[in-house]
Amino acid sequence: MQDNEQNITLGTTLPVLTKRGNFICEFDCQIDFACWESDRDEWDWEPRKVTMTSCSLYKEHSFDDKSDPAMWEIVLRALKHDDDYIADRLHELLREAA
Repeated sequence: MQDNEQNITLGTTLPVLTKRGNFICEFDCQIDFACWESDRDEWDWEPRKVTMTSCSLYKEHSFDDKSDPAMWEIVLRALKHDDDYIADRLHELLREAA
């Protein structure tokens, strides 16, 4: 945990990609991020938890890197794919919160 850490929840649609980056499908989710100001006067961020609703059971499913490592790998792959978009949305939310 960083000294100036802020927690931000971002609703977004993430792609499910193969390890080679091929698109399979996408899912809507809420991602909890920890955001902190870096030494370079920029914001760094790290995902902490994802919550999604199962479309067949209509139940929420929350997970993180420890509770569901396989799904977490899929989320990290999607975040890496959409890195610029996610960073822009987080910076926008951080500016609004200030």
